[in-house]
Amino acid sequence: MAPILRFVKLLCLHLESCFSENELIDLNILETAALSNVTSFNFGELRLRAWLECTQHFLEVFEEACRSITVQYRDFRFLVSEKLKLD
Repeated sequence: MAPILRFVKLLCLHLESCFSENELIDLNILETAALSNVTSFNFGELRLRAWLECTQHFLEVFEEACRSITVQYRDFRFLVSEKLKLD
């Protein structure tokens, strides 16, 4: 799991250098600190959806992509949360 967490951290650092602070608020759904404090089943999904809406011109079928990415985010969030509980 360490390589995955390292990748996410590097991804976050790279995104921080590419976006303004206001845009980065939506991306905190990827931070391990935020993932370890999940208080609801759908944590981060509204922010994920808002970010996807900003990038929808990159997605061929927007609604289908949103559903798929949301499911992947839930899986990712669960795995990271479980891993952080073990550490």
